[in-house]
Amino acid sequence: MFFRIMQDLIKQLLEKTKMLADKYQQQVKKNKELEIQVAELRKLLEQQNEWIKDLEERNKILKLAKSLNGNTDENISGIKLKINELVKEIDKCVALLNR
Repeated sequence: MFFRIMQDLIKQLLEKTKMLADKYQQQVKKNKELEIQVAELRKLLEQQNEWIKDLEERNKILKLAKSLNGNTDENISGIKLKINELVKEIDKCVALLNR
């Protein structure tokens, strides 16, 4: 009788161990899927950030073009300031590329 009880306990323990191993494998699979999803979302975020930078640059150019339409002395000095800012940004980019 004692051996029968021990056999039943061992059988239950083996079943629970198998169930735990199966759950572990499911979690490993789910973790890999989530890692792939995170990588895809990071890539999408990077693309959106590049898109935002592009739109911001286009916005600067549009503002500059609009300011060129009214060629008063005040607008000309503003244009010169904006051109200087753009030149500084270009210089920074060139310096980064030279590294």
